[in-house]
Amino acid sequence: MVRRAILLLLLATVQGQAADGPSFRRDVMPILFRAGCNQGTCHGSSRGKDGFSLSLFGYNPKGDYFRLTREIIGRRVNVAAPEESLLLLKATGAVPHTGGARFSRDSDYYKTLLEWIREGAPDDAGQVPEAIEITLSPTHLLFQGQDKPVQTTVTARYSDGTKRDVTSLALFYSNNPDTAAIDKNGLVQAVGRGDGYVFARFSRFTIGSEVIVLPPAAGYKWSKPPVHNYIDTLVHDRLQKLQLLPSAL
Repeated sequence: MVRRAILLLLLATVQGQAADGPSFRRDVMPILFRAGCNQGTCHGSSRGKDGFSLSLFGYNPKGDYFRLTREIIGRRVNVAAPEESLLLLKATGAVPHTGGARFSRDSDYYKTLLEWIREGAPDDAGQVPEAIEITLSPTHLLFQGQDKPVQTTVTARYSDGTKRDVTSLALFYSNNPDTAAIDKNGLVQAVGRGDGYVFARFSRFTIGSEVIVLPPAAGYKWSKPPVHNYIDTLVHDRLQKLQLLPSAL
């Protein structure tokens, strides 16, 4: 009981105070998103996972803060001994975790969470700017054969007008991995001829970039078929982008 009272006092001391270090909503919540903690297959499911629930994709930061810091005092977040917080031990695989290790102790994710806990795991004071838009660049990628991989960048624009590179906090996937693959850091690699999209997700936003993979240059020449209407124009433009010839009538 004494230990619980001390931990509650430590948490109450920082509750509502502005912190110079990591922000719960701008820094901690995106890490939980990136690590997959609040996805529907993990703690974001309607029933949670292994007795711990988070809001799906972080839609309820206030509730998530309570569950992390107040639901089981001194266990998930231990401000008296930050390195012993289950939030860190389970995420790094130091103790058994159904989801396995999500990041390493030398990662920026671990360092940010540890710093936040060391500062008393404060909630954010006042209004916190929210992400209102994300962009993924480049918006179009064209590969000729097995060109070098291309690094994409995700930028978030916030309600206060500021912008932030959130590439390291975004999730990435491809809708056609046989044509273009994208790794967890946003690096796009050509796989085979074709077209598709790679997507980035951050906060409540998802955005995509078109990817076209062409064969190595081998004397492709457009046959200039007749154009009868605007549909022909659109089809011909697409065929030329993909370096394909129209079939004979």
